[in-house]
Amino acid sequence: MQIQACTQRSVMFRIAPMITGRQIRAAMAMIGWSLKTLAERSGVPWATVQRMQHVNGHPKQGSDRVAAVQKVLEAEGVEFRPDGSVGFTEKQRTDA
Repeated sequence: MQIQACTQRSVMFRIAPMITGRQIRAAMAMIGWSLKTLAERSGVPWATVQRMQHVNGHPKQGSDRVAAVQKVLEAEGVEFRPDGSVGFTEKQRTDA
């Protein structure tokens, strides 16, 4: 078995793919959440979430905060797709 060396950044990327500000805004609109709701549910300060969603591209905030936002949105059935789009997971579609 071959073991590959990797940097901490590449490990974090595999664990929690970086979402974009556009995807955060789209996900919030899809589930009808306000900025305040997302901040409260994710445990990320309101001002930080606001900065994340207004970034063109990947937010520069700590990966733990971005991952917290992504996790709470995914728990609501949001799917962040590799092509940059956002949709509902299959489970969410069948539950609706």
